[in-house]
Amino acid sequence: MIGTAFSAYGAGFILPSEYADGTQSLIFVNLSFTRLVLCIQVFLTGLQLPARYLRLQWRPLLILLGPCLGLMWLISSLLMWAFVKNISFVEALIVGACIAPTDPVLANSIIKGRFADDYMPLGLTHLIAAESGANDGLGYPFLFLGLWLFRARHGPNFSTSTGIGYWFADSWVYVVILSVVWGAVVGYVMLKALRFFDNLRYIDRESFHAFPAFIVLTLIGTCGLVGSDDILACFVAGNVTGWTDWFQSQTDDDSFQSTLDMLLNQSIFLWFGATCPWAEFPQSGDIISVGRLVALGVLILLCRRPPVLILFYRFLAPVQDLKFASIMGYFGPIGVSAIFYVYETLTFLEDEFGGSSPEALRLGRITRVVVWFMVVFSVVSYAVEFPSNERHY
Repeated sequence: MIGTAFSAYGAGFILPSEYADGTQSLIFVNLSFTRLVLCIQVFLTGLQLPARYLRLQWRPLLILLGPCLGLMWLISSLLMWAFVKNISFVEALIVGACIAPTDPVLANSIIKGRFADDYMPLGLTHLIAAESGANDGLGYPFLFLGLWLFRARHGPNFSTSTGIGYWFADSWVYVVILSVVWGAVVGYVMLKALRFFDNLRYIDRESFHAFPAFIVLTLIGTCGLVGSDDILACFVAGNVTGWTDWFQSQTDDDSFQSTLDMLLNQSIFLWFGATCPWAEFPQSGDIISVGRLVALGVLILLCRRPPVLILFYRFLAPVQDLKFASIMGYFGPIGVSAIFYVYETLTFLEDEFGGSSPEALRLGRITRVVVWFMVVFSVVSYAVEFPSNERHY
């Protein structure tokens, strides 16, 4: 609300387009800002999980990140296909992939604070945190399957078989598998180095507490150089860093990590309020009317996740009964990760089509309008329902 009030739609104090010097620069700024926030958030999520959590709870996580995420993607895509005018199923798959993952930033409103302390079992909050941290990085293959198929359909000299080949080789092997391996290697090597130099008393406490930010920036830089998935790499590195609980025990009195996390989260939503395309919502009647956007938001909230979790909860050990399956199913916020995938999509379309394809321009407009509205709808919905969690602290 403050970001919007101070933006060009209000007082005119925050002017993102002028700061970024053009639309393409603003796309890069938004992509980079969301990447930074997500990488720090998922690293801290992985770091704060119990020791050896991925090894102990790999079965429920595999179900959540496999069939559950796949069904959420399919349901979201079908709803897009039904509500957006003249959208192809491939285009619906792209838009649905943007909103399928659970946002790790907004997930904090249910896994931390008074509501979580009073009502949520610890095992369930850990599972929600692990899912939200991992599925952001694993959203890449879902998104790029649609993008490569769209490229094959509308781009010259590019067949469907070529697109599927790029999807396997690039999205799975190069992006996902490489990022998992690299995140584990960086997390392990840096943790060993930290313990070695800490035993020699070569590290002061301030630098020790800033260590997570150093790992995150290292992974963002190195993954960015090779084009791999830095978000997934950061989540894996966070798990490896916290594998034995040694780092957590050394930083129990540390408030730097939570302060950094809070400042970035507040800043990103302030920026979202200022950069949200508010004027496009009522002007997009040729794509989808405001009434249909609201109806789509309600159906996404009710149909995208709750039926899937209710269907699979018996295979998720930390989910004790149908009540907690309903809570976990209902709470699937759409936020920073969705905006990140919007600008990944816009970047892909610009790189592959260069602004010359009317189909690519229309897809970019659909993605920007629909996903931004879903984020606004989700933020407002969950903020109204969980308004007092932070007061507990």
